[in-house]
Amino acid sequence: MKKRYLEIKRLWQVTKQVLVFSAVIHILILGFLALREKSLVYLNYLLILDLKQVFPRLFVNSDHFLLSLVVLSFIFLFFFYKQR
Repeated sequence: MKKRYLEIKRLWQVTKQVLVFSAVIHILILGFLALREKSLVYLNYLLILDLKQVFPRLFVNSDHFLLSLVVLSFIFLFFFYKQR
């Protein structure tokens, strides 16, 4: 029983590591594109999540970049204070 629990725990840890690694690579690629194209639109968090497909009316004007920063700030603060 304990061995099975440790295997599941290890699988969960490896899954989290793979997700974080993939996310870092993804952000590095987008950062490179933003520098190459000289456009911050590649770093828009809401576009990275492809939420434009789910909420198209949200992206009608240019305020979505500001909204992206607000959403990302809330997520950052949530995880920052959750660790305490």
